[in-house]
Amino acid sequence: MTLTQIEYALAVAKFLSFQKAAQACHVAQPSLSTQIKKLEEHLGIKLFQRSTNTGVIVTEVGLRALEQMEVIVREANRLEGLCSDHNHVLSGVVRLGIVPTISPYLIPLFWSKFRKQYPNAKLELHEEPTKRLMEGLKAGRIDIAIMSPPKDAPDFVIEKLLYYEPFVLYASSGHPLLEVDEVKAPTLAKHELVTIDDAHCMREQVIAACGKADLPSDSGILRNGGLQALISLVDAEGGYTLIPKLAESMLSSEQRRRGVRPVVAKTPYRRVSIVYNRNQVRKRFIEALFQSVRQCGLPDAVSLTSPKGNVIEPVLDHFQQA
Repeated sequence: MTLTQIEYALAVAKFLSFQKAAQACHVAQPSLSTQIKKLEEHLGIKLFQRSTNTGVIVTEVGLRALEQMEVIVREANRLEGLCSDHNHVLSGVVRLGIVPTISPYLIPLFWSKFRKQYPNAKLELHEEPTKRLMEGLKAGRIDIAIMSPPKDAPDFVIEKLLYYEPFVLYASSGHPLLEVDEVKAPTLAKHELVTIDDAHCMREQVIAACGKADLPSDSGILRNGGLQALISLVDAEGGYTLIPKLAESMLSSEQRRRGVRPVVAKTPYRRVSIVYNRNQVRKRFIEALFQSVRQCGLPDAVSLTSPKGNVIEPVLDHFQQA
């Protein structure tokens, strides 16, 4: 039994397809099938059943075996990471989780440079909402996450602050909030807000920043969509929303000129941090990622220290600060 065989089996379980698993593992399908057959013979069980009608099915005993295989791979990665950190060489796979309201705008700023600087390290990107990332950190499915700290912070995580990012207003053409060059925060509560659903912690931050206790059931809420869809909804249906400063990069020059205004007195900010399980051994990797993000050319409006505006964040009693 080898680690490669286990990784092949986990890939088949993920895709429920030998062909897709082989593509994901960058190996020919006959080779993958042969290695899985050898693994099954070694274990004395059948992991998968193949049928022309139902495709690949994981057997009952296979489900239990695959759960243990996930533990084996996770611990093997931890061992490799521990040795990598000890030898001052960043190598191996690190599964980086990041929320969808940060990922499209932050990743392009540091990703390529980080990969060139650390060619032996492989970043595996997982874009998921905050709750799923917290579950992943607890289960060991995710090694490190970049997010805005949630309201209910579990006690097994450690936070390393990256930056404070201001929110800016984006409104539909002709909206009364666009009549001034700077929007004062107290005026936001008087107008109809459009925002994303509660799968994203940014929703609570935006509602709080706009001085609203909550949104009525008939207000504009985008279900199962990201910031790009939110912008399109505001353009089509009217109203306004708040978007993070980095998200301005997705707007056209016309949208920025017409629809964006800074919010002042007091400018609302969100806290963006690296979050990881306190049992995480890849401390040098975390520091390298931290420095890469801090030095990636963030806009001047993004603050690396506590800003003078209004930071919309939960009580962080459960977070141990790195």
